[in-house]
Amino acid sequence: ADGHGKYRWIRRCAIGSVLVVRPGEKVPIDGEVISGESTLNTAALTGESKPRFVHPGSEIISGCVNGDGLLKLRTTKLYGESTVARSWTWWKIPA
Repeated sequence: ADGHGKYRWIRRCAIGSVLVVRPGEKVPIDGEVISGESTLNTAALTGESKPRFVHPGSEIISGCVNGDGLLKLRTTKLYGESTVARSWTWWKIPA
């Protein structure tokens, strides 16, 4: 996989969709790695300073930053149910 393809609005991404996450990009939606190996920086979400190694079969959460590998993932949640969407709602201030 060369990482090229069409861009989609992530809020319209169905469960089971296959996405490419390039090196340095944030994981846009929760899913399972179906090809590729890399490390993920999860510090902003979990506080863990050590990168997490991922490979096919690994479950990954949105909001992590991909290291130096190209990953293909199959989405396991809708955007509104993803880790990133839930974490952003925690910071909303009531009017």
